Amino acid sequence: MLNEKDTNELVDFIKNIPSKIEIIDNIIDEKLFYRDYIDTAEELIKPLKAIGKVYEFAKKQRFKEFLKSISKEINENDFIDSNNVNKLKEYVSKDNNVDFIVNTIDYSINSRSIKCSSLLGFYAGNILNKYKDIDYKDFQIIEILKNIDDIELNIFKEFVDKTLNFDKEYYVPFEILNTHKEEEIVLMFNKFETYQMVSRPNHLTIRDINGEPSMIKVSYIGKNLIELLNKTKI
Repeated sequence: MLNEKDTNELVDFIKNIPSKIEIIDNIIDEKLFYRDYIDTAEELIKPLKAIGKVYEFAKKQRFKEFLKSISKEINENDFIDSNNVNKLKEYVSKDNNVDFIVNTIDYSINSRSIKCSSLLGFYAGNILNKYKDIDYKDFQIIEILKNIDDIELNIFKEFVDKTLNFDKEYYVPFEILNTHKEEEIVLMFNKFETYQMVSRPNHLTIRDINGEPSMIKVSYIGKNLIELLNKTKI
């Protein structure tokens, strides 16, 4: 459990997320800097310094997209006002809720794509709006968004769009198998299963022992991820 000082700092962070999305770029550029040894060690060669600047820029861009998304979610419903501060303090008094907020902020900076950073912001903002206590599914969703890239996200959505009915098991559609390298699709669906986005009988690959596509079903975690994609249209 957070002490009073840490609780107040976390509440202040959430309260101070700008309500005007257009000013977030300036706030990040003026007040947030990723300082590490690359900035201070004069002996480092210039190419390494250049890499450091690119790395810093990429992290800033991801955090900007996260803040813009979470701002859109929590500010459209007047989430932060004088009546809500005590409620927010009570909310962050629970360890699971704090872990979720802190992890989501960290994951947004270290995700594998700007799109996933933005999705993390929408997801966290929606949860904060409802003061929803965090459950296993929520932690799993943010783990997915930290660790998958745009190509994997697109393939997963393509699979769901071509199968449609969540209550049934499906073959990986031939349209997917025939338009992408099968070895890559195998690896992607293995990853989807690792993150519990899909389930497969007997943990088969995307083709069974006879060379035919095997059955795959979208999990309830995968359903929630697709609902987030459809809602945000990212």
